[in-house]
Amino acid sequence: MKDDTRETYEICYKALTEKKSVLLEASAGTGKTFTITHTVRKLLLDKQILPERILILTFTEKATNEMKTKLLEVFCAVRQQNPNALCDDPGTVLRRIPVMTIDGFWTYLLKNHLFETGADPDFSLTSPEELRDFIIEVVLRRDWLCDNDIAQRLKRIFKLSREDNHQKELTPELIANLLKQWLTLTEQNEAEIFFSDKHPQITEDLKFLYENLRQKYRDWLVTNGLKTYSSILDEIHVLATNKHTTLSNLIKKEYDFIFVDEFQDTNRKQWDIFHNLFEASNIPICLVGDPKQAIYAFRHADLENYLTIRQSIHDKDNWLL
Repeated sequence: MKDDTRETYEICYKALTEKKSVLLEASAGTGKTFTITHTVRKLLLDKQILPERILILTFTEKATNEMKTKLLEVFCAVRQQNPNALCDDPGTVLRRIPVMTIDGFWTYLLKNHLFETGADPDFSLTSPEELRDFIIEVVLRRDWLCDNDIAQRLKRIFKLSREDNHQKELTPELIANLLKQWLTLTEQNEAEIFFSDKHPQITEDLKFLYENLRQKYRDWLVTNGLKTYSSILDEIHVLATNKHTTLSNLIKKEYDFIFVDEFQDTNRKQWDIFHNLFEASNIPICLVGDPKQAIYAFRHADLENYLTIRQSIHDKDNWLL
């Protein structure tokens, strides 16, 4: 164990147990995951915190699985040194710790607190198959290709695209792929970014089709009792902004410490939720990130947002590492 990484997680542990929040900034390969896993280890062993009261959020399923693997390695090492150190066997301890994606946590809040959130108990997330059906059946075959104005716009878009970029002939597959990209856009300013580098004559048609698609998509979700991670984020954001006391109290009853990995990839809405729910609960948070690694600009993650949050943490006498 390197002295610098040991010192970092010791400082992180000290700050969290003093009810301070922490922003840990480090480049790739410098021990961020090590710091999280060993801080968790100290909370379990030294403070006797129950595993289920430590919430760990990551950005992707891959990162979630990697975090679980590293935690299990740490717990197994602890067990080898002292068979009675942990409250249970390493695998059980790991299963008791809620490690999930940020999107997964918002979904968990809705699913497990239906009364407090007012969510439909029968809602389900859209699957790739359902999204494909929506694109092909509802948009292409039923509406767009049967609408002369929209059909002409599509042809014009792909004609100009071929002239500029030597793109392939217009096919349903090409249209479907384009629509899938559009459905990841959740805000008007995200659409502006997406369309800004297109041919000027294409831009007007694209924006018209984008608005048409978004409205059809929202109607289709409501009609079929479906949600997306973006729509769930919007719901939690409204709840956190308008009546966060109830949710804050619920979170305070469930968790003592919260870790958020790859924090540089979060967006403003997600931070608003963290701020309104977690800080209002006085739960110490460890944010781990590296602004140089921000990769999810298409999800509205941005450096300015990260730096604003960084300054906020500094101003409140929390810890920057």
